[in-house]
Amino acid sequence: MSLATSYRPKNFDEIIGQDEAVSIAKSLIREDKILGRGLLLHGFSGTGKTSLARIIARHVNCERYDFASCMPCGACDFCLAGRDIAVEEMNFSNTRGIDTVRSLIDSLGYVSQYRARVFILDEMHLMTKDASNAILTTLEEPPENVLFLLCTTEPGKVLHTIRNRCVKLPFGKIPKALLIKRMKEIAVKEAVSIDEYAYEYIAKSADGILREALSSLESIISIRKCDPTADLSDHHFLEEKLEVDGTSPASIANFLALGVYSGSYGKTLSLLEKYSSGSTFCPRVFAERLYEYHRQAFNYLVDPNRAQKNLFNDFYLDWYATLDQVVRKKSVLNLTVGSGEKIFDLLLELNDKLKNFEADPNKLLTVFTIKMIRTIKEHIGDAYTKRSPFHVKFAGEHCG
Repeated sequence: MSLATSYRPKNFDEIIGQDEAVSIAKSLIREDKILGRGLLLHGFSGTGKTSLARIIARHVNCERYDFASCMPCGACDFCLAGRDIAVEEMNFSNTRGIDTVRSLIDSLGYVSQYRARVFILDEMHLMTKDASNAILTTLEEPPENVLFLLCTTEPGKVLHTIRNRCVKLPFGKIPKALLIKRMKEIAVKEAVSIDEYAYEYIAKSADGILREALSSLESIISIRKCDPTADLSDHHFLEEKLEVDGTSPASIANFLALGVYSGSYGKTLSLLEKYSSGSTFCPRVFAERLYEYHRQAFNYLVDPNRAQKNLFNDFYLDWYATLDQVVRKKSVLNLTVGSGEKIFDLLLELNDKLKNFEADPNKLLTVFTIKMIRTIKEHIGDAYTKRSPFHVKFAGEHCG
């Protein structure tokens, strides 16, 4: 069983980083205004929407519920039986059609032995139009003993009229400090000692998504148990073990410094072909990491002292060193303020298009790679001007 499943929150207090959603749910329960309506839990994937929905389902059916503290008794028949009784879950990434929804609606007349029947409808934005309209009709006047919990990562794709009939519970990304705190609590329970740097690395990589953090933590715990001497303070080691997109930090560095920034079509496309032929290569992840590495290179371009100011330990120090080495060896690195700005635009556009690109994404990556190189060449005349302080620093060393 995964850590995300083993340590799934069981009560309101265990939901982290979603104070607004939890507060709204508690208020509705305390005031006994939660039944006979729909709740729309919306926000980022992996932040606790389904977990909170299941917790709410338990709370509305406890036979001796403590409304003051918003705590189920834990001893009544429902609490002892578990969440499955009187709770039905449907994931519309698997079943989307009107027939499924009609079956649900036809069952609304069924009388439960417990206080309420709860329907958790996950991935609501994937419902068909007919299914959405059928649910809409039901939400206009839901039975008094029924609660609909609608979960979605894309509320904008849910019918506007459905959204208007629901109480909205927003879910945002979880602050890094809370992610680290939760991971440390789990590590203690798992009796595993983990370096502080590993927690920082995982939290940064997870980008506010608890499920991502716990997935990486699970890998780290396995590594630590298999090899107690593993260096979990080395970001190269961590990235190699945790990333699955088929590219390493060295691959990204070579692609940009030796390929794109040098203005070489042949070298860059050769590297791209080599990386993309790997079975685990993920164009979307590759493009996202290109943006981050380019951002760091641009920051270094305009502030060569950034290596001493970097706040995320030594994560990008090797990248800065690579840029230094390329310039010293070749006497040129053609990234400029002008080309750097345009490459930002290209990478943002690439990342956006890759989200919905159904054809071979490697083709799209190739096209944008060529555009980036052309941008470098168009601004190559700026390489040794005062507009490029990064190059001025090294130009003096080579040309003096």
